Amino acid sequence: KKNGSAGFSDYEISLEFELQVEYQKLDRMFQVVVDSNEPSILEESNFQMLEEIAQVNYFTTGGDRMNLISPYEFGFLTIKKGSLDLAERKEIESHVEHTFQFLSMIPWTGDLKMVPSIAHAHHEKLDGTGYPRGLTADSIPVQSKIMAISDIFDALTDKDRPYKRAVPVERALDILQMEAKENHVDSDLLKIFIDGKIYESLNNSGYLR
Repeated sequence: KKNGSAGFSDYEISLEFELQVEYQKLDRMFQVVVDSNEPSILEESNFQMLEEIAQVNYFTTGGDRMNLISPYEFGFLTIKKGSLDLAERKEIESHVEHTFQFLSMIPWTGDLKMVPSIAHAHHEKLDGTGYPRGLTADSIPVQSKIMAISDIFDALTDKDRPYKRAVPVERALDILQMEAKENHVDSDLLKIFIDGKIYESLNNSGYLR
């Protein structure tokens, strides 16, 4: 009986069960890869799963052993925040210097003389972890602090950026509040921005779009 139809049926059921388990495991892996490919903050649980996925390999129909994800793909999927590696981020950040150099060539007068310096510092953070000069709160012009809040809000909610999805206004404001708690943006200015619903005025004016 062990080697008869009943035994084979039990074996078939066991194989089917194992197959379903593997399908579910692959589905979880696929979802982690999809989620990690979004330009957002990488969750620790997803990072651990990606480490496991990187160790999985399979055989092609030609008999070659292949990794489920390549080391190159693993490197980009495990970027902790955003979707840029260090070299790409440095290239993107260089736009501030280019902007400053360009604006400095314009003979600004009167109240506009600070325009180059304001633009130059709008990616600085109060705790000194911003760029390009690592300025701290006391050295950042208040206009740059205002610009920083508007710039982050715009980057998060803009629907015209093909490389990322726009987030709802409520989520964007939550992220800005987290930035304030981490001493990246000015909390007093952010309170004015939120309480006064300045973001609605900016949206309606078209200045941010």
